[in-house]
Amino acid sequence: MEWAEARLAGDSHGKAHRYKVSLEAKSKEKEGTKVSAKTVGISTIARQRDDYECEHAIVVGPDFPTTNGEGSALVKEIKK
Repeated sequence: MEWAEARLAGDSHGKAHRYKVSLEAKSKEKEGTKVSAKTVGISTIARQRDDYECEHAIVVGPDFPTTNGEGSALVKEIKK
């Protein structure tokens, strides 16, 4: 897990903003399969995001099991 921080220019009141994201990369064990919801580990991602005081978490990978759209296990876990 890595994290990145961005500092943004000040708003019209001169107040500067910043945000921080955690970054996680996932891979597949076998070509042609999807990264499983269990492998993504939403609770681990959320804990790391909070431990590093990030506003957002980004998970990248070659293919995720979301063919059922909003009904997929991964999407349901993310929404918790």
